[in-house]
Amino acid sequence: MWIVFAIAAAFFFGLRGILYQRFSRQGSDRHLTLLGVFMTGFVVSLIMMLMTGHRVQTPAGIWVGLAMGLASYFGNMALYRGFATGKTSLVGVLAGTIPLFTVVLAFFIWNERLSGVQLAAFLVICFGIYMIHYSNGLSLKGLKGAEWGLVAAFFFAMNDLLSKQSTLLHSGIFASLTLMFASGSLMFAISWWRSRSAERGKGVVYASYLSLLAGVGIGIINVSGVFMILNAFKTGKTGLVSALTAMSILVILSYSRLILKETFVRTELVGIVLSLMGIVILRLGG
Repeated sequence: MWIVFAIAAAFFFGLRGILYQRFSRQGSDRHLTLLGVFMTGFVVSLIMMLMTGHRVQTPAGIWVGLAMGLASYFGNMALYRGFATGKTSLVGVLAGTIPLFTVVLAFFIWNERLSGVQLAAFLVICFGIYMIHYSNGLSLKGLKGAEWGLVAAFFFAMNDLLSKQSTLLHSGIFASLTLMFASGSLMFAISWWRSRSAERGKGVVYASYLSLLAGVGIGIINVSGVFMILNAFKTGKTGLVSALTAMSILVILSYSRLILKETFVRTELVGIVLSLMGIVILRLGG
């Protein structure tokens, strides 16, 4: 049964990425859209925290939970901007290289060593990213598209590490998620307030409400994915569940190829395949 939950989680997370791409290209207010996503997560997490009795045990746990929100804020902003300006397939693949950053950061923070399998996967992902970089001439000078996927992956990896730190501090999962969504919601609200135009017509106001409503809808899909993956982790092996949920990238790739009709040059295709292989091997090896 865990396989069904893991595949469902991959579908929901892939669908979330597709909706990010769709709304970002339609001129949706990204601050309000992501605010809606995080507000939904906050409400659901708060309800679950009250139902389960999860609590944060230490003041440090509170700060870690709030920091999770900051990392998730920057990660989602980068991902949304990447889908708005870059090639959907490449942004999806590069944003999926979270394990690459996770193992590197874990080494420096907790001195966690890589196994032979993990090291091999690490090198495969690096070569895959290089092939994508080579085929598109990507540069960190002026992030104009797919590079934002790597920025998103870095901050999502930070969020994963902070999540692990919260468990080391014995914080309840829903308590940490409540703090994360609360601080993230606050950041998106501040971003929206600072960016909104002083001369708003009625049409703009209406569009803003639509952006928020779209975010709530995406938030429900996101929470559904979280619910599915938590159920998958209950009975499935961590590495296998993680590998299956990483296949959310395939949902985005299928969408970009079948719906958006994106084409790939040979070096792009090789880079994408290598990155996918590396991600799966790294998650299985973890």
